[in-house]
Amino acid sequence: MHLKTVALALGLGLLALACPPAKPGLGDAGGQSDSGGTSGDGGGNPLDAGNGPDGGNGFDGGTTVDAGNNSTDGGLPNVMIVVDRSGSMVKPVTPSLPGCQTGNGACPVCGYTGCAACNPTTCPTRISELQSGLTAFLADAGAIAHFGLIELPKPNAGQCDPSAIADIIVDIGDGGCASPGDDLAAMQASANVIATQVNGIVPLGGTPTAGTLASLVSYCPLLDSSRADFVLLLTDGEPNCNAVNPNDCSMKACECTFYAGVQPQPGICPGPSCPCGVVGGPFCVTGCIDTTAVVTAVHGLGAANVRVLTVGFGLETLPDSGVGTGYAPAALNAMAMAGGMARACPGGTDAECNVGLPATSTSPDTCDVASHLCGRAYYLTLDAPGLVQVLQQISTRL
Repeated sequence: MHLKTVALALGLGLLALACPPAKPGLGDAGGQSDSGGTSGDGGGNPLDAGNGPDGGNGFDGGTTVDAGNNSTDGGLPNVMIVVDRSGSMVKPVTPSLPGCQTGNGACPVCGYTGCAACNPTTCPTRISELQSGLTAFLADAGAIAHFGLIELPKPNAGQCDPSAIADIIVDIGDGGCASPGDDLAAMQASANVIATQVNGIVPLGGTPTAGTLASLVSYCPLLDSSRADFVLLLTDGEPNCNAVNPNDCSMKACECTFYAGVQPQPGICPGPSCPCGVVGGPFCVTGCIDTTAVVTAVHGLGAANVRVLTVGFGLETLPDSGVGTGYAPAALNAMAMAGGMARACPGGTDAECNVGLPATSTSPDTCDVASHLCGRAYYLTLDAPGLVQVLQQISTRL
């Protein structure tokens, strides 16, 4: 429940090697996540994310769905919160608000690549709303789980560098292999530290989701066989930043995650208008969507019986929003399906599938009463109040 010093971080990296064997049981896992962006005055370089059609994309590896509480007799669950701090998180939650308009015809909305930064007071941003919502939830979450915190990309590093165990900001318990006791006061103190750290996040960089998630497979507290273990990912779009992605901007399969402005640019890869540039350019590979590697990373967590909960945050994760590149919902859905925690509606109502969305949403979801699963596998919300509702719903499944 403490902030790491460099020495402790190195020590815990060694402890991870001595973890107990993975738990038997749980289901399949696999994944997908967010997109890039860098900030500066509203986004900096083009590591920027998108949005897309709902539904699975063929990466589901055999989903196991848990609808109820998964805590074991060993105590309250362990949950590592993974926060996307990519540059696209500086974008406005509602670009049409008067406070989000710049008056600049060439760059009419704040927060987008090359545009002025938004003032969260008059134009709430994804990061400001995530900070507010997560802080409100954590205010009394100490009795729910043992929480930890890691961010992506790695703070104070390259804009595509994934975080590793040594970069964990707040440990679950003491970060060691011994199962922590359920000391509710200490757990709440840890949740408070996480809230403080989250409120200090400065968005910058791309979205190395695969590398960050893959690193957690050897994090000792998540290998605790006496209690349920989870990763909770909060992200606003599409994963990228994979320097060894088999696809590049010369291929249609690249699905470039870059674009400028509220609406995506018409450029398609391959071609002279490809937003990821040309072969040999700095973003020809790292700008491509990284779905396959993220799914592989979440499957790796699943093999260690760590389930992944995916929360999409922002307009680009909303199906049919018309914002972004068009790829985010399918990517997020793939991860949620493979993560073993696809959204469920045990009561058989559509309302359970629309928690966190405003009543005016143009993309309502429905419950399949036969399977008790929602049509969209990932959780989705647009603002702080919605995030609190989603996290409260998730907490009933831990």
